[in-house]
Amino acid sequence: MPNNKRLSSVFPGDLKLYYVEPELRDLGLITLPIKLGHEIKAYNVERTVCDVLRSRRQMDDQTAASAIKNYAVRPQKDFAALGEMQTYLEVLL
Repeated sequence: MPNNKRLSSVFPGDLKLYYVEPELRDLGLITLPIKLGHEIKAYNVERTVCDVLRSRRQMDDQTAASAIKNYAVRPQKDFAALGEMQTYLEVLL
């Protein structure tokens, strides 16, 4: 969520938000098809790996390590996209 926005208090208490600079919000954003011809917006795998790295202190070590190991053995790695995320990581870390 952009760090210059806030959600209404009507959202459930178990919802955990992470804030990011507004100019970085769309980095890694993709559109995925779902059933019945609809589409949803999601972040690509590389952005998700970066988010795991950014939030690793807020999750257990096994979850963070598993996410990174799963990416490492993934046949469709996009190192160019990870390179594009370098600025994102520098801002967040």
